[in-house]
Amino acid sequence: MSNYSIVDVIQFMTNNSLLLYKEKGSQAPLDKRLEYKKRVKKQHKGAIYVSPSKEDLVRSKGWVVTSYETLSEQLNQLSHWTPNTYLYGEYEDRKNRIIKGFTKEKLKQINVFGFDIDTKNVDLYAIFSGCEALGLPWPNVLLETPRGFQFFFVLDTPFFIKKTSDSAGNTRYKALEAAERVYYNMKQALSEYLPVDIFANGFGFFRIPSSLEYLRYFDPNQDKTNTKELINWSMDFEKKQLRKNKHLNLVKTAKVTGNTIHKKWVSDLINNRQVQGKKGLVGRNNLILTLALAHYESGVEQSVAFDTLDQFNSNLESPLSHKQVAIAIKSAYSGKYHGVSRIHAEELIAQWGQSEFISGRQGWYKHAKEREDRIRSHYEEWEADLIAYIEQNTTPEEPFYSCSLAEMSKRLGMALSSLKETLKRSKTLIKRTTGRGRASKTVWSTRSMMFKAILAKRQQRTQQMAISFAEMLPDFVLQQTDLPSFDHLIRLYEVDLLYESQGSPGNYPRSRTG
Repeated sequence: MSNYSIVDVIQFMTNNSLLLYKEKGSQAPLDKRLEYKKRVKKQHKGAIYVSPSKEDLVRSKGWVVTSYETLSEQLNQLSHWTPNTYLYGEYEDRKNRIIKGFTKEKLKQINVFGFDIDTKNVDLYAIFSGCEALGLPWPNVLLETPRGFQFFFVLDTPFFIKKTSDSAGNTRYKALEAAERVYYNMKQALSEYLPVDIFANGFGFFRIPSSLEYLRYFDPNQDKTNTKELINWSMDFEKKQLRKNKHLNLVKTAKVTGNTIHKKWVSDLINNRQVQGKKGLVGRNNLILTLALAHYESGVEQSVAFDTLDQFNSNLESPLSHKQVAIAIKSAYSGKYHGVSRIHAEELIAQWGQSEFISGRQGWYKHAKEREDRIRSHYEEWEADLIAYIEQNTTPEEPFYSCSLAEMSKRLGMALSSLKETLKRSKTLIKRTTGRGRASKTVWSTRSMMFKAILAKRQQRTQQMAISFAEMLPDFVLQQTDLPSFDHLIRLYEVDLLYESQGSPGNYPRSRTG
């Protein structure tokens, strides 16, 4: 059985940034409350927002929560929450529970980087293998949602958001800017391996893990994500991107001053009448605010900017209200923004622009004409065929497919020497042989299928995703005091399955894994 609750998971994700007990109406013993209050007297705790359904969230209906005790009482009523903590929560209409104020500038701290996959048709192992390939740590939490999955990197040191001013008197949120930059780079990197929603608000609302049954991955023994190492990874990623983009043609200056509104990306955006506002898209509000900032930076009078952008909005197939446009322009001209956000501009260009640009510290780049895709090598083709065949004949419940090397060669129409070389090169295929001579048995699997098998085994055993991997393995493989790293997890689980099927640790498998 699990030795933690879903509230423990939530405390883990929020870095204990809420009060433990309710300030009023707590059911906890008085002595515990007094002791706790004394212990956290000098600590400033924050607030999060929650909502009971997606429909309510769209209407900004929800409430503010400041304690884990309240969360534990209300979890079964909730569908969405903000895992990143705000300084305080606000209501537009307290009686009808209409919330407001959940803007990133009002965050107290950023606890997690969350990513949304809006489809169930995804290989969960790809999340972890993709992170390994990118040099990123594994996510700490993987949550299944009605439409897909969400995964979270829980930071060991949160980004604490503070308002400062630069030498010109402009308001800055340096920690927020740094966090946005890291998060943006992670999104760009992960999107090469996974169908992550690159336009999702990473510091807003996510599905709440209201029950342990929705957790697809959580290991209480895993360390939180090292924030400093993540920042270093982000800087290295940017350097690699700049080196990769050396073949691109520099067409624009990165510094947005003076003539920002004459940049081609601005004209591309302002001439697009298809801009919409819906889930998964960087929509009309963000676009009008960014265009208004471009006008502001270019020294255009607010009234002129309003006329231009009001006309732009009127030309949209799905325009905003006149009031919403006025609010966005007023906000842009308030002086509280440092300038056009590079990140927001890139997301808008990617979503609504008519040209493809990449921005770097040295400038805006337009892609040079791409070369034709190279044909995959024979080994890559053979590997893909082999993976497809194995995964068609295996399941998470039965992750091994029994077939001799010679027989597999015949079934795929592949020379035996080619099959052996493909196995040698592959980092995905798994082949295990137990026994000797005529009594030998060869089984096949893939790392992806093994990972699915591990998840299925855990869920079957506990329905809570909290079983120790040590409990899954025979004594001869692992002493109970030694907890295996996830690096060796698949290997150990294979041994467990084979041991159960063979009945003797003496038939220890000979192996070939790339």
